[in-house]
Order: sequence, then structure tokens, then C-alpha cells
Amino acid sequence: MTQDGEFYDRVGFEPYVKYVAVKNIGKERRVKPPESVLIENAHRIIQDDEIDIVVELMGGTSDAHEYARRALLAGKQVVTANKSLLSSAAQSLYHAAGQSTRQRPGLFFEAAVGGGVPVIHAIMESLAGDTVEKITGIMNGTCNFILSRMEEGANADPVTYETALQEAQANGFAESDPTLDVNGQDAAYKLAILATLAFRHQVSHEDSDTRGITRITAADFMLLGQLGRTVRLIAESEASQMSHRLSVGPTVVRKNSSFGQTRNEQNLIMVKSKHAGTLTFAGAGAGGAPTASAVISDIMRAVPAALGKAHAPLIPRGWRTPPKGARTYRLIPDMGLERKEKYYIRITADTSTLLEAGLLVVSSQRIKARFLEHQNEGPYTAALITEPTDRRTMLSLMNITPRNVGQQKLCARISAIPIRDDL
Repeated sequence: MTQDGEFYDRVGFEPYVKYVAVKNIGKERRVKPPESVLIENAHRIIQDDEIDIVVELMGGTSDAHEYARRALLAGKQVVTANKSLLSSAAQSLYHAAGQSTRQRPGLFFEAAVGGGVPVIHAIMESLAGDTVEKITGIMNGTCNFILSRMEEGANADPVTYETALQEAQANGFAESDPTLDVNGQDAAYKLAILATLAFRHQVSHEDSDTRGITRITAADFMLLGQLGRTVRLIAESEASQMSHRLSVGPTVVRKNSSFGQTRNEQNLIMVKSKHAGTLTFAGAGAGGAPTASAVISDIMRAVPAALGKAHAPLIPRGWRTPPKGARTYRLIPDMGLERKEKYYIRITADTSTLLEAGLLVVSSQRIKARFLEHQNEGPYTAALITEPTDRRTMLSLMNITPRNVGQQKLCARISAIPIRDDL
């Protein structure tokens, strides 16, 4: 570390990059570091005693976990933007940090949730003396970009899900394999991290009722637009007494609401606490620049710890092994299933017979609804808005696939999205 430059002005020392481990040194890159910096053996970084801070940006879990774990055992501060790693292996990493024979290393991970939105620091530091009750947000910039583009095309030239996804990839907001984003898993990872920090007990992404956006169509935006509504992928977690609930899924919100007006790659996260009330965090949640901003901020926080001039962050209570001083919470799978909400239902079918079968299925569940649109020519579609209906009934409906009694064996597809008047 040196003592000049912008880092020095802010934290008193100027770190420099000694190595960057990559899979292919010969690959063409927009940023061209000196050839002496690029290496293919990441273990050299961990074994080098001159290196104080390791920044893990490789993604995935297996290799990333091994490198981060060994770096912490070696007493190095670790900065990561890897939400899947934290969600699945944070306890293991903190355990490794505790086993280090050198000064206590720490984990810095602001970039793991919300890109450049500083929500992790706010929960861990600013709300440390409060009780967080609920977290609600748009936490995936890729999905929000796709849904925004489909909404924009609703009144002019319809934009399909496939077209919007291609645009997201072209703009650098979606990976070449976008599965984790569009199936809601990425948002579930982030929600589990925030919930663990906020509720102070370990919350797993596997606890989340997670649904993606792949079944949303341009027709949904055209139909809902008539009601002043749109669709967003909403992640929500709340603690109730000794239990918690997590969910990620498409949700119908008002166009003029804060969530409805959050467009493109932007994120919006609301944290409701007992005393401070509801705090709102908004900003770019996808793209290289916002994530890089958060990573640089974490490096700045890690520098004093690496130099022994400050302590590494304490282990969050939810990730302590074994937990100390924390109440035992349990996941309640049925929590919230009795809550009644309105739903937007779309039934699509290849024949009018199947469409009628789908409508009969809705009726058989004793769901009261009014038609938003009923199309009797192919593709056959019926769109309905239900009266307040409990979620248990809607889940039962989604598990039914009506078929005609003839030889065609074609399905009537039923899609149901909750309508939230409070979002």
C-alpha cells in the first residue's frame, strides 16, 4: 500500500492491485491491466503474504467458496459481490475467519445486494438498535428491465418476453444464461441475506416461495394497463413473533406507486422497522458500474482492517456458529396462506372448449371474479380480476391443469398474479 492518491485522501492508504486471477489470460478485454498482473492460478493470491485484501467476483459457489475460505484462513480481508455464496455458505466463511491464526479477517459484501444501493450497511449499522419487521423490494435489475420494456410496448408495439430479455443481455443487464435471474432465484438469494441480517437469525433462500417472470406476456400488460396497473417482481420477507416468511414472485402493482415507477435496471427496497418506520433505498441494481461502486466502497472499508487500524466487522448474529444470544426462529410454510388478496387470472387455450374448461376450474374453486376480457377467437383468452381470495385457494388452482376429453390432449394454461393495493 502507498500513501498517495484518492484512496489515501479517504482512508489514509492507497492499495494497489498485485494480481488478477482469470481463466484465460489471452482473452480480449475492454480493460487491459499490465500483463504481469494477470495470472491463471488463483492460489498464488492466497499464498502471497504481501496481499492483504482478496476481492472475489467470480460467481458460483464451489470454487468461490474454496478461494474465499482459504483467503480468510490466511488472515486476508475478503470482499465479495457473490450473493449465492453468502446465502449458502456464510457460516462456513465466518467459521474460517475465526480459525485464522493471523489478525481476525472479515467479510465485506455490500455489492451482493442492490448493486450500488447501500441497503446492507443501513441494516447492519444504521438500524442496529432497531427491530426490522418487514423487507419489501425490487431486487433484480434484470427482471425489472424486462418487465419495464414489456410495459412500455403495451400501448404501441408489443414487446415479448423473449425480445425484452435479448435487450437486457445486449445492455449488459442479463447474463448469457439468465436462468437464476428470470426464475426469481437471484432475488431469493438477496432476500435471504437481507432477512438474515435484519431478523438476526439465519434465513435460507430455500425457505422462499419463489416464482419467476417467464410466464408473463405482453397481453398481461395491455390488459392490466386499462386498470392503471403493471407487473413487478417483488421480493418480501417478514418476521412474526418466532417465525418468518419469504416470497419472491410477479405482483400486480399500481402504475403510479413507487414500485410501479421503478423502471429498467433500477432497484427499490423498503425496510420497515419498529421505531424508525419505513426507510426506502433506491438506485441502479444491475450493470457493472453500480456493482463496481459498491465493491470499491467495501475495499475502502477493508483497508483499515487490513492494516490493523480498525476491527473487521462483527459476525452477524444470524451467521454465528453456533448461534449465540439469538432466539430460535422457524419457517412457517403456511404463514400468509390465509391472507386474502385480489388476483389477476389469465387463462389461455388452444380451443374454445379448453377455455371453457379453464373457466369451469376457476368456478369449481368457488372463486368470485369479474371478466376483464373474454376472447372467443384464437388464441382463446379469458382475463379476470378476483374478489379477495386466500392464497391457499389460488395455489390449489395453479396446480390444476384442465384438459379436454378428446384426443388432442391440449392444456388450458392458468396464470394467477396477486394484486397488491399497498404497493
